[in-house]
Amino acid sequence: MWLLNSIACIVLYLSVSANGIIGAVDEQEECSACMKGKCRSINGIYTRVDLPPGYSLVAQIPQGACRILVQQLKHTRNHLALRNANGSFIVNGDWKINNPGVIDGAGARFTYIKQDVSTLETISSPGPLANPVDIMIVNFQTNHGVKYGYSLPIDSSTPLIAPPLLKRPDSGIPEPRRLETSQRDEARPLHRRTRLRRRFAWKISGVSACSKSCGGGLQATVVTCVREHTQTPVPDRRCAHLEKPMTQPIRCNLRDCPARWEAHWSPCSVTCGEGVQHYVPQCHQELSTGRSVVTNEGSCPRPKPPSQAKPCMMDPCESIRDNELPQTPERLEWSVGAWSACSVSCGTGHRTRSVTCPSGRCPPEDRPKYAEYCENGPCSATSESSPWLLTEWSHCSESCGTGSQSRLALCPHSNCTDHNKPETSRACSSDKQCGGQWVTGPWSPCPDSCSETPVQKRDVFCVVKIRGQAHITNEMTCPVGTKPPVDQPCAGTCPPMWFFGEWGVCECPAGVQRREVRCMDVQGRGSNGCEGEVPPGKRQCGCSRIEEHRHKPAQDEPADRSCVDRIRNCYLAVQARLCQYPYYTNHCCVSCKRAQQDLFE
Repeated sequence: MWLLNSIACIVLYLSVSANGIIGAVDEQEECSACMKGKCRSINGIYTRVDLPPGYSLVAQIPQGACRILVQQLKHTRNHLALRNANGSFIVNGDWKINNPGVIDGAGARFTYIKQDVSTLETISSPGPLANPVDIMIVNFQTNHGVKYGYSLPIDSSTPLIAPPLLKRPDSGIPEPRRLETSQRDEARPLHRRTRLRRRFAWKISGVSACSKSCGGGLQATVVTCVREHTQTPVPDRRCAHLEKPMTQPIRCNLRDCPARWEAHWSPCSVTCGEGVQHYVPQCHQELSTGRSVVTNEGSCPRPKPPSQAKPCMMDPCESIRDNELPQTPERLEWSVGAWSACSVSCGTGHRTRSVTCPSGRCPPEDRPKYAEYCENGPCSATSESSPWLLTEWSHCSESCGTGSQSRLALCPHSNCTDHNKPETSRACSSDKQCGGQWVTGPWSPCPDSCSETPVQKRDVFCVVKIRGQAHITNEMTCPVGTKPPVDQPCAGTCPPMWFFGEWGVCECPAGVQRREVRCMDVQGRGSNGCEGEVPPGKRQCGCSRIEEHRHKPAQDEPADRSCVDRIRNCYLAVQARLCQYPYYTNHCCVSCKRAQQDLFE
């Protein structure tokens, strides 16, 4: 009996809820805010691991609570948050993480400590609270556990913690309620026995926090499985046989974001050898459509971040030809090509060559000449004039830098040969320097959209033409305000995937565990398109000899009429999961058998 009373105390002061909360109550601890006698201390641990991304409720701290402490159990990328009952946040709300320090809210002062190498994320307050406060967890990865605690006056009517949701058979065993704490020496009956039909339904219980604070984010509709007659949440597997409501993401925070400075290192200014990279800040703004554009620099905060430059080294150049860029943009010399042939076969003519400035910063006064007269020796007095008829030279093919021009040559006479044919093409150049132009590459394929809004990317380069050849150069050469976007949202797809539930209890004496396995899309609809092998739906497990004997089918044996409950309060032994021990198997035979049957339903 001493052991059974101990079990009753354990059940009375320690409960585990279906969503992973372990709670404890102790009426002996004094609280500074309790002015009329003793206080009770309420403590809990939230251990549910399968949380959706975003904000999830851990527990509610009632009005009047003091000595509040909330802390994560391990270092993690998740964050704690506190929210008032009216929906406004005190700590880490709306996807913004507060700086560590003291924060006022709910009529109290909260101290927020961020995690570091030696410290866990912690929120504490001496209280008391002027209104209820929700403890939230901002989930980015598996929840490693959140512990919380606070104190309340004993005469407070505020509920302590959510009642545990325990499995009960449908036949005669009543629904669970919160255990009373007024009696320590003996547990009283909790309620009358009633026969209730268990009915469950999907219920839309709210929406998640907006994924972005501006620029157009998304909210997901939260659908919860509840018990119909009490509207209390239950595990989703209770509603697995029901069709889940169709939900669509909700667009939120549809306003343009404030302009901000963004910068990135440009590609190396050369394709081989040593060059320069530039870090040029630009004023960007994310619009409500999700697109980021370059805007007026006056819209961004002052001061403007400074521009930077650093050397970059590409693969060594095998050789340098006339139409290639020099290895470094710091060269300020003019680049010249070879002279063309003289325009006449005798007498005085002219010849041309290409003259370019690869860096774009060559001194104009040092520009070499690109045309000059040439002499091909005196023409004999007896020589006849050329029989070829010519047109005027065409316009230069390039409006800046070096290009080419041509003319037509026809010979209406019979004494024309290729040897005496005048030239029909020549190089030409302009004193006007060529500017850069933006060139875009193809968009990358749109990725899957199972976890977030998909984005496709592309390359954007600044290109200049030198002697008709395109070369990639630094972005300062191109107009800053007209640079095309490098990424954009796209309509991705999410293929169906295998979903599976938790393993059930070991079925004895067969020694088998089972779980539900389904192929579904992200809306929960059944599908036949899942790839890969089907996850196993059952596996072997070990049974003890006692369980094998207990489940061994009777072979022409009379019914065991000795199976009775020999001690009172056997239901407490069932709740404490003590039916695995021979003492309770014999002394609580009927209750333990019913509990075992309930596990296999």
